[in-house]
Amino acid sequence: MNTEKIILESDQLSFGYSKRKRLLNDITFQLKSGDITIILGKSGEGKSTILKLLNRLLTPSSGVIRYNQINIQDISPLQLRKDLGYIPQIPYLIEGTVRDNLLLPFYKRDIPTDINLIFIEKLVEVGLEEEILYQNAQELSVGQKQRISIVRSLLNEPKILLMDEPSSALDKENIKLLIQSLKTIVQQEALTLLIVTHNLDFAREIDGRLLYLKDGTIKKYDYPENSPN
Repeated sequence: MNTEKIILESDQLSFGYSKRKRLLNDITFQLKSGDITIILGKSGEGKSTILKLLNRLLTPSSGVIRYNQINIQDISPLQLRKDLGYIPQIPYLIEGTVRDNLLLPFYKRDIPTDINLIFIEKLVEVGLEEEILYQNAQELSVGQKQRISIVRSLLNEPKILLMDEPSSALDKENIKLLIQSLKTIVQQEALTLLIVTHNLDFAREIDGRLLYLKDGTIKKYDYPENSPN
C-alpha cells in the first residue's frame, strides 16, 4: 500500500436526485498519491455518480470532497477538471485525425514546437504506434479510441485520472492492452488512478486497492481477491 500523502478524500458524501430517495449515503474514502483504486459494484449502484461528484459535474446533497485538503467547492471547476482528468465510459473523439483530437487540450494554450514528438511519446506510452497520429479518429476501434482519450487527458498533466467503466465495450485482448497501458502511465506519469467498474475480473487484473459499493455505501477491502464473488 502506498504511504504517500492523501490527495483526494470523500467525507460522508451523500447524493440523491430527489429529497425522498438518495442514491449514495455516507461515501467516505481516501486516495493516496500514486495509488490505483477500483470502485466495484453492480450497474445502477451509483459508481459513475461518484466520479461526477468528484469532478464537480454534480453537487452532493451533503458531505465534503477535498482535493489536497481543500474543499473542491473552493476550487474553480476548470482547474479541478484539469487536475482530475475524467475519461467517460464511451470515448468521444471529434471529426478529424487523431492529431486534431490531441490538439484540443492546447486550446488557448501555446502549442510547443515539438508537439508531434510529445504526441508520439504519449501514444507509445499507451501502446499505440506513432503512425496512428494522422489516421481518421472515427475509423479507430473502441479500444484505440479509449487509449486516445487517455492520451488527450494526459496532455493536461492531471494529477488524478478518473475512469468510468473503461473495459465495458472492450474484448479480452483490448482489456489486456488497456491494463498494460494503465499500469505503464501510473508508473511513468506518477498518476493516481480511480476506476469504477462492475467487472470483477478486470478489477483483479488491474491489481489495485478495491472499494466495494453496495446499497449506496462503500465496503473496503485491501485486495481484490478478498472481495465477494
